[in-house]
Amino acid sequence: MRAVRGWRGSVALIALVDVTFLLILFLVLAGRFETTRVLALQPPGPATAEQVPAVLVRLGADGSVDLAGEPLAVATLVERLAGRDGLVVLVRVDGEARLASLVGLLDALTGAGITDVALLAS
Repeated sequence: MRAVRGWRGSVALIALVDVTFLLILFLVLAGRFETTRVLALQPPGPATAEQVPAVLVRLGADGSVDLAGEPLAVATLVERLAGRDGLVVLVRVDGEARLASLVGLLDALTGAGITDVALLAS
């Protein structure tokens, strides 16, 4: 048997280069041509002399709610906080609390007209 001379595998390399070029071309043309959306954020300014009234509400792992250390039912909590304009409610949520309890508390606060609510994880 006689070996074929002159064949060095250049045909396979050319095909590989062609496929790679077509793949790059496809990815470039199939990509999205749009600008990146930027979310404008306003950093908090310096503290002013006017302090915003805030209360701390804790939501326990068992769904219990307390206001400044006093255990309350959600309805009682809403009665106490309703009608206080400019009130910020800080809700400290236990890491083991159920999501349904948190959603119920937030719904009750929103229903009472309290819109400034901040969640604190513990």
